[in-house]
Amino acid sequence: MAWSISARTLDELRFAIGNGNKYISRQGNIGILPAFKNCTQVLSRETEATAIELYWDVVSNHEYSSENAVDKLQMSSELDPWFFECHILLAQKYLHRNENERAKAAADRAMELQIAWGTAYDKRMSFPAWVAWTTRVLHNTAAEQTEWPQNSWEVNNFGMVPIVSTDGNY
Repeated sequence: MAWSISARTLDELRFAIGNGNKYISRQGNIGILPAFKNCTQVLSRETEATAIELYWDVVSNHEYSSENAVDKLQMSSELDPWFFECHILLAQKYLHRNENERAKAAADRAMELQIAWGTAYDKRMSFPAWVAWTTRVLHNTAAEQTEWPQNSWEVNNFGMVPIVSTDGNY
């Protein structure tokens, strides 16, 4: 089954979350999860541990702008291509560098994996928070070609809604 990011995909994600993270088709059939290439590939413990170590190294060392961080995240995603949090962080790093196409591709892949898994490995945020960050912030920012904030205060402003007066002016 080919996944594309659309309103239908987001509906499928909501459907999966609402059904206890089981992959259930709209016809009610329980199917094979699309994770691990439809359960046809194996990820060794050693490879998984290395991928996680690279991810946590970037997260814990706060390498926000270094090329080294992107390299580590790319290596992590190559070792474990089913680890969606790594793709989310990659999307954010690409947005920092104004590489919107690469950011959108990484966010798209993260959303595909979120649909496949229905749960997060990195428990620093809830699964719905990861989904919201991916879809509303990273994917939409990359798709709209808007500039990524340069400081954390501007990131806080993502939640701001402009107030429109009765005469239509801001």
